[in-house]
Amino acid sequence: MIQNWCFNWTDLDFLKKCLDKDPDERWSCEQLLQHSYFENFHFKMPEVEMEEFEKLKKYRDRSRVCTIAQ
Repeated sequence: MIQNWCFNWTDLDFLKKCLDKDPDERWSCEQLLQHSYFENFHFKMPEVEMEEFEKLKKYRDRSRVCTIAQ
């Protein structure tokens, strides 16, 4: 028996919607991202990763221009 176990109803509801056995009742990714579980969630990418991400975006954009120009 687990003692002093506590949970948050929002967390539990989110998990229930993620793991529902019935595919028709299970929420989609889009629906889950709108769940109140994420209401106060703020993602911040570490600075080093952000710099690499920006470099990749610039490279991708340059590659698209080169492909279109050919």
